[in-house]
Amino acid sequence: MHPIDIDATLKTFSVIVDSREQKWGHIEKALKATETPYTQHKLNYGDYTCEAVKPNSEPVSLAQSVVIERKANLDEIVGNFTKGRERFDREFKRSVDDHAKVFLMVEDDRLWENILLHNYRSKMPPKALLATFCSWQARYNITIIACRKQESGTLIKAILYYALRDYLQKLGGD
Repeated sequence: MHPIDIDATLKTFSVIVDSREQKWGHIEKALKATETPYTQHKLNYGDYTCEAVKPNSEPVSLAQSVVIERKANLDEIVGNFTKGRERFDREFKRSVDDHAKVFLMVEDDRLWENILLHNYRSKMPPKALLATFCSWQARYNITIIACRKQESGTLIKAILYYALRDYLQKLGGD
């Protein structure tokens, strides 16, 4: 894809928010503050992805290739690794089947410290939780991002924008 077409496509960048996402007002606020368009509809996996429109009016979506799964805190993700493990595992297996890149965002800027110090409600031992994080990262091609709640919206936009730019650059002469 020609650089001018890439720039034109990126100007139509829009975030897609899964319609089942709950408590994302702080992210919506960040997107609005940067005048980033967003839409809501059901995603097969993940909570956030993006789309754009090429100059020839052809839509481009990363819903099957790059997504962000956001967790509001360490307790939420521990719950997914324990009580909701089967459902969570199925969701990540779907992403692997699509060869999708998943960013697992946990809104806890002291994530690793809180894991090691057992600063979470579950009885799951820190060593087991750390092993789970590391195993899932390798097994499902996950990049784990620990951040503050105030940074989530900015990071979601940046991750998706640059993933889209990279995707368009790889299209080459398309």
